[in-house]
Amino acid sequence: RWLSEGLAVFLSEYHVPRLRLEGKLDRASDRGTVDPNELPSLWGFMMDKWREIQEFRKEDPALTLENSGDSTFARAPYMFGAWAIQYLKREKGMDVFLNEFYPAIRDLGWEASFKQTFGRTVDQFYREFDRFLSKSDDEIIEYIFDEYAE
Repeated sequence: RWLSEGLAVFLSEYHVPRLRLEGKLDRASDRGTVDPNELPSLWGFMMDKWREIQEFRKEDPALTLENSGDSTFARAPYMFGAWAIQYLKREKGMDVFLNEFYPAIRDLGWEASFKQTFGRTVDQFYREFDRFLSKSDDEIIEYIFDEYAE
């Protein structure tokens, strides 16, 4: 669930508004929900999600990407998922989701498609991502700043 919800959040709140602004998507379908003059920066978008994850983890320190779908926090898989998407996007680019990962799901299933696309099992990714999320706030800020500056 985290992958589909995280990708939906990342695309709808961050990526799609940019495509509309660039004229690559129809702005009429937006129905005025996003003001192109107030698009979130990657920095702001990710830090909002980070703060929400930290609030969840204050109440439930055992909360992870893997168990976010079972959390009492309804937004947990969305926030953890958005961070996981950003993490994978930084490694492989945004197009890999639509051009490689999703097309392979039908034939391989989502876990095998994940391994083929991202070069590790889902369980390996969970462990790697948990280590990443255990970084200090300063390290997370540096990670986003480095991406934002590129």
